[in-house]
Amino acid sequence: NNYGNVAFYFVEQARARSLLEILARKRGTGMVYKLPDELFQKEQNLLRQIAKIKLQMEPVVLTEDKQLLEKEAERLSAMEAELEEFIHTMRKEHPQYAALKYPQPLRLQDVPLAPNEILLEYQITEKATYLFVVGQNKNNPQQSAQGTQRKSELLKLIEIPISREELKGKVKDFRRPFEDTRYINEFDPLKAKKLYELLLAEGVKGLPPEAHLIVVPDGILNLLPFETLVVNKDKMKKAESGGITAYTGITYVVDQWRISYYQSATVLGLNRKMGKEIHEWQSPLFALGDPIFDREDSRYAEFLGKEKKGVALASATDDLPMRVRSLAKERGYAFPRLKGTRDEVVRISEFLKEKKQPYIRLNMDANESGVKGTNLTGFRYVHFATHGILGNEIPYIQEPALVLNLVNNTDEDGYLTMSEVMGLNMAADMVTLSACNTGLGED
Repeated sequence: NNYGNVAFYFVEQARARSLLEILARKRGTGMVYKLPDELFQKEQNLLRQIAKIKLQMEPVVLTEDKQLLEKEAERLSAMEAELEEFIHTMRKEHPQYAALKYPQPLRLQDVPLAPNEILLEYQITEKATYLFVVGQNKNNPQQSAQGTQRKSELLKLIEIPISREELKGKVKDFRRPFEDTRYINEFDPLKAKKLYELLLAEGVKGLPPEAHLIVVPDGILNLLPFETLVVNKDKMKKAESGGITAYTGITYVVDQWRISYYQSATVLGLNRKMGKEIHEWQSPLFALGDPIFDREDSRYAEFLGKEKKGVALASATDDLPMRVRSLAKERGYAFPRLKGTRDEVVRISEFLKEKKQPYIRLNMDANESGVKGTNLTGFRYVHFATHGILGNEIPYIQEPALVLNLVNNTDEDGYLTMSEVMGLNMAADMVTLSACNTGLGED
């Protein structure tokens, strides 16, 4: 009869399945956790046999031959039991692989929260959005001002009466000033306050300032910067400066609480269980910025002047990116130089006292082969400051990518794609994507 606990389990199961399907689509392009060949072959053999039996059962079901159907069902049951035994072994001997390939939804009581942490997990449906609040000890059923609320010892479940389409419209409308500087003055603290009241106020009621909010968004909420929602605007003042509207006297969520984001409570659990294996790094920072996107860039001419020998103006492999860029320009996509990213990377490296090459990659050094040829497990912070694309903007690239050096490439095309990123082995505390499109994408 505990609706909240049961709903939470199935929401987590769905999220785990979604992550698995994303990884499956990228199979062969960078699964970091690989099995020994013998175990991999055993796994594939079991999966093939199960698939074969299921295929053979389909015509048997139509014939309604109960005896034959029972026989096939027994075979299937035996093979599935063997697979379960295999998975059980994997969970003990290769836990990281098992966590990705055979994810287990985290039960409510197993969510690893510290005393000052609270988990806010959203699930959007057609007619309403549900907020699972985990970490507060609530046990008396109440009626929420926003909708029906059911509580248990570990969980508070809040129903937010807003349809999927209406919520999508509100979030997109609120985001517009962030996405396009032409509309920067349209930022509206009143909209931010209304979204706070709708999505957060009930869940964070009574929380102290030292609380840490862990947000698991869903759908369009993946694109909402919760930090910018307004908790209090009673002392708000509006001013104009250089054509920009500015506000003071506002308390934002980021002023009140610390916020983290996760894809699911299960991923949070995996990260805390498996993500702390490396505590020592050889260097604080690997950073890349200000790549060269065009042969007309004066830095490329300077490079050719210094490297007169051994540098071809247009190698055979470099012709492809050149043709691709021409097509991209025809579609309205061009990559202007980002001079500010140079200052960004230099300032960060100075702050972290890291000035070594090739750890700080600028100009011609900001290339794809250099990234792939660097052992990134040795860096605490990894920072990319460059253009980002979402996929379909550039011919032949159908997935998100970071745009690196596009000139004088001999082995790479200059686009570090999602598939290639999944093949990188990193152990960083933080990876920053500082680019125009890195906060967008599909829900």
